[in-house]
Amino acid sequence: MPYVLKPGKSGSKSGSKSVVTIVVGPESRSENRIRKSLGLPELKSNQSLIRLSRRRFLVPGPPLVFVLRPGPWSTELERLEAFRLAGAEASVQISNGEWERVQIGVGDEEGGALATTTAFTEGLLLHDYRYDRFLSARKSPKSQIWIQHPDRTSVTPALERAGALVRGTHLARDLMNAPANALGPAELEAETRKVALRHKLRFNCLGLRELEAGGYGGIVAIGQGSNREARLIEVQRKVRGARTHIALIGKGVCFDSGGLSLKPPKSMELMKKDMGGAAVLIGLLEVLGIAPLDIDVTVIIPAVENLPGPNAIRPGDVIRMLNGKSVEILNTDAEGRIILADALTHAARLKPDILMAVATLTGSAGFTFGNQVSPIFSTDDDLSRRLVLAGNETYERVWPMPLYREYHDSMTGTISDLKNVGVSGHYPAGAILAACFLNQFVDKQPWVHLDCANLSYSPSDNGYKRQGATGTGVRLLYRFLEGLTAKPYERASGTSR
Repeated sequence: MPYVLKPGKSGSKSGSKSVVTIVVGPESRSENRIRKSLGLPELKSNQSLIRLSRRRFLVPGPPLVFVLRPGPWSTELERLEAFRLAGAEASVQISNGEWERVQIGVGDEEGGALATTTAFTEGLLLHDYRYDRFLSARKSPKSQIWIQHPDRTSVTPALERAGALVRGTHLARDLMNAPANALGPAELEAETRKVALRHKLRFNCLGLRELEAGGYGGIVAIGQGSNREARLIEVQRKVRGARTHIALIGKGVCFDSGGLSLKPPKSMELMKKDMGGAAVLIGLLEVLGIAPLDIDVTVIIPAVENLPGPNAIRPGDVIRMLNGKSVEILNTDAEGRIILADALTHAARLKPDILMAVATLTGSAGFTFGNQVSPIFSTDDDLSRRLVLAGNETYERVWPMPLYREYHDSMTGTISDLKNVGVSGHYPAGAILAACFLNQFVDKQPWVHLDCANLSYSPSDNGYKRQGATGTGVRLLYRFLEGLTAKPYERASGTSR
């Protein structure tokens, strides 16, 4: 990151001439109250405010001061998101200057509230991202950022948590932004291994021969069109005394051409990001290594490329899955559900309390929700409620969708147990049918599926989401796990849909 983040004492001084102070608060009339509570000098009557934009103001004279006004909002959760967006605006101002030191005071009408300070910091650091691996000219660190808050004891761990979340999100962004020639299944395995070694996690990987011998027919079939061999990556994080074990499965299609059901060229341009589910889970492992939780976590990543090579699977082929079911492949571009199905079967054998699939699975996820909300599917209402709550708190929002029997019926095969695509009447219902397909491989275990395809990429800068991969899902899942740690999951009867 270009900035060094440190908790600072209220009213800390600096002799440097290159100092910028940023004050964040909701209303003009409360500005001096906020500044005073944070130990910053009050504005004098002859210091005029020059309006730069709807929420950004400049006070001339050394040291330079920006006053950011988040808003508007109607709920507490919207208020915190407004402060994240203010943090992104502050990052823009900082990056436009040559500041040696940046002093930031964040407050609301009650002063330096911890929640607003943390939200602002998240937005500031999330915006501070640039994928520059292949650029000849790369930016070097230049600014120290000091967050000023009246209660240093409470703000320090909160900022450390925010920093961990941002670090995991940036890692997920890096992996998704990497071009496919630089990140295939082998490289994805290597990146996952690095995280596991860094945080002393148990790592294992099944290669192609082991997958073939073990009966992982779905993963093998999808990967056989590429000369970069498929694999199944597994990382286990065990905690003594943990009351909950969750197995998370992340789709790792490092490039998706559609196979022989070839995508149009324009649709292929961003298919390096089709391993977004895997990237989010690797980012989550990074966060857990820095800010650990009392929960057992297993991450499983089926890693493949879906290419139309000479050995590629054909439309109409029938394959045998790990759980013994046969599947007719009617569309080779519906490949994600095939590899996830084998990975779900593998995960179910570990007997976790909860199964969860995370995947950039269907374009139809965005047809319903646009780029604001991701659909989730679950056989357990409590898991859905917990995930919705975590999404609201992080503003990586999700909403539950149905898994009715009638949808499942449309996935029943004629010459096989299942087919990999179907229709619901005259409508595709793509995201729902993909989830119903996955549901055939969890054997009545509590599970939830997050289809994050519509929020995984931003075509332009949007608040703290930079152009490119967003890393959306890392903060959501960490908050979800925090909830499971605070109130362990207990399976209830009669919640299946």
